[in-house]
Amino acid sequence: MPYCPNCRSEFREGFTECKPCGGVALVDVLPETLELPEEELEDTVPVGLMSSRDIGQVIEMAGRKIDTARVVTIKDAHEFLRILVAARIRCAMVPLGEVEFPDGQPRVEVRVRTADGDAAEEALRAAWQAHVEREGTDAETAETALDACPACGANVPLDVEECPDCGLVVGVSGDDDDEEEDDDDDEA
Repeated sequence: MPYCPNCRSEFREGFTECKPCGGVALVDVLPETLELPEEELEDTVPVGLMSSRDIGQVIEMAGRKIDTARVVTIKDAHEFLRILVAARIRCAMVPLGEVEFPDGQPRVEVRVRTADGDAAEEALRAAWQAHVEREGTDAETAETALDACPACGANVPLDVEECPDCGLVVGVSGDDDDEEEDDDDDEA
């Protein structure tokens, strides 16, 4: 199976590039990761782009306290892992288990050793700032309506038949057909 060396997504045979990562060529073997061993997870902290001290959003869901500034979608977590590995910081993606979010997308924490917490957040903020400078902040096009892929949770535009991350065929939204039927009803 081919993999994206950037976001580490796995693709079905026949795919040659990762469109969400800007057409990055897929590889047969993923590059080295700096994963934290499971036995070291006790001495870790979740990281994010903002400090919870800045926004103060710790909530309780399913009996667990969750820092909303440090909970991300799986797609964002892969980007965090890529940035942290490039900064040579050991990290791990930790699922939130039974916690369900209103949009149905699974969320995870990206955790690093406690001693690496500040350096990890600085690396994430620097990467985000570089992205903003590269892409700009003005939206050049209108937002595309999105839905979540049932397999990987990635955002899938409603006018696309396959998930851009995992390749699952999700079909095109039937909204256009509904509008045509409504037009037919108006004529009758």
